[in-house]
Amino acid sequence: MTFTPAQAFGKYTILSSNLIASVVMLLVAFYFYYRSKKSPLLLAYLSILGLLLLWTVSKVLKTVTPNVPLRWLCVVVQYFGVQFLGFAILLFALLYAGHPLPGKKKMAALLVHPIISFLLVVTNPWHMQFYRVFTYERTRFGLFFLPSQIILYLYIVAGMILLVRRSFEPSFHRKKRVISRLFSMLAIVPLFVNFYYITFKFTDIPWIFPFRPFDVTPIAMALSMTLFAIPAIKYNFLDIVPLSYRHLYQHIDQGIIVVDDQQQILDMNWLAEETFPWLHPAMHLSALPDHLFGESAPHHQTALTAFITQPPENQPSLVTPWQQSVYKWRMASLAAGSQVLSFIDIREMTQLQQSLEASREMLDSIHQELMALMEKEKALAMFRARAAVSQNVHDIVGHSLTVVMGTLELALLEESPAGVDEKLHQARELLLNSLSDLHHSLAGSTSADIPNLVEAIMSLESSALSLDVNCHGNPYPLNPLQNEAVYRLCQEAVTNAVKHGQASTLHLFLRYHPEELEIYAIDNGRGCPVIEESVGLSGMRTRLARLGGQVTFGAAPGSGFHIHASIPVKEAVPVNPRMSAAQL
Repeated sequence: MTFTPAQAFGKYTILSSNLIASVVMLLVAFYFYYRSKKSPLLLAYLSILGLLLLWTVSKVLKTVTPNVPLRWLCVVVQYFGVQFLGFAILLFALLYAGHPLPGKKKMAALLVHPIISFLLVVTNPWHMQFYRVFTYERTRFGLFFLPSQIILYLYIVAGMILLVRRSFEPSFHRKKRVISRLFSMLAIVPLFVNFYYITFKFTDIPWIFPFRPFDVTPIAMALSMTLFAIPAIKYNFLDIVPLSYRHLYQHIDQGIIVVDDQQQILDMNWLAEETFPWLHPAMHLSALPDHLFGESAPHHQTALTAFITQPPENQPSLVTPWQQSVYKWRMASLAAGSQVLSFIDIREMTQLQQSLEASREMLDSIHQELMALMEKEKALAMFRARAAVSQNVHDIVGHSLTVVMGTLELALLEESPAGVDEKLHQARELLLNSLSDLHHSLAGSTSADIPNLVEAIMSLESSALSLDVNCHGNPYPLNPLQNEAVYRLCQEAVTNAVKHGQASTLHLFLRYHPEELEIYAIDNGRGCPVIEESVGLSGMRTRLARLGGQVTFGAAPGSGFHIHASIPVKEAVPVNPRMSAAQL
């Protein structure tokens, strides 16, 4: 097929312009894809470039095709990009303005027009209502073309209106506001170009461009997207995901304040708006510490101002009280120089920490008191041990010396050498037994080894004092401590009878009751007008008190000295009542 010079120049113009536009858009798409975050906003922008690229490449191929069938195939592919372009621009505008993606039902409703319009193009050979004339050299639009284009324009205009309206909101990024308005204007220009081309095709208005008439809409759209890409690259806007950020910080339980690189407030989440209702976008962040503290707490104002201006590297957070709350502040950087100031009320945490600190101090105090009590208990235990040893020494030594002295006095009265030898032998045996008993006591033995209580009591008898031991009731065995208490009581009674009462006989009565044991000690000594509890008697009372028992003393001048004691017995097991006192 041969072309006139004018036709050849026209084809060359169409081919070169669309080819240049395709290459430029392809480079822009590759740049954003490899340099930006993979976000829904970026994908929406790339989809616009992809549809425009499909449009321009199809026009290039349509220009060089040699026949009508191939030319029609290129037109079908071209209109896929055309019919879905409005949907892509509207979707990009929604995301760029910070709105969520439409739901499935809304998305399906928005896709109805591009799908139907594209199907009208595909089926045009059968109904010829989209193109009523389609030849290699001449095309004329049909009945379906104008409604399809009008709805496409409505999609694009709706997206532009959405961006412009959003750009006037105070919370929208200052620089991003300018870019959104620029994008709206750049997108509107190709609409006018396309409107002029369609009007030229339907009317007799003159063609004003210095080249052969053809649809320059994709060229204008490619130029618009390229011009938009320049500030977008400079300010890195496509790296920001407004939908993700905004919906993220709107659903966290921390106050969020977003500021730009000049610390102008861009946006706040619900908690920040609720906590500081006087704070709003477009204000400077320095108003926050000024309003919170002012002259009432200048040190907190200075600290918060310095923190939000330039947070120290070694101080990731700052804690300041305000009214009834305690706030913990943090600063974080976002893309394009933006920053996020977050805060959280840690009043309950602080109260718990203070309560924990008070509990720790109380525990430390209790620990110190317990340590002091342990020292006192240790000293008291040592004192009790020494007192017990002292009491045993007193009982053993006092008894043995008293009885030995009485025995030796009797030895002096003996006339026969055999009688003297016997008394001396008794004194020697008594001293040896006392030394053995004293050795066990000093070695730490808690109780005397008393296998048979009555026999042990009977062994206290000497030539200086006669013992009369009587048991009443059903005798039962006692535990070692009870045995020793009864034995020491009888031992002290013998000592007092010989040493102080100058008695010759001591009557001892053991009365076994089911729940207690009573001991009576009655001597025939000279008695005393006043009873003074010395070491022996007080030790007797202390020893019985440890076992839950009690003791009373009685005396009268010339009528002897008597002792009455009782010891509670728990879970006593009576022995055979036929057993004699000697067997016990």
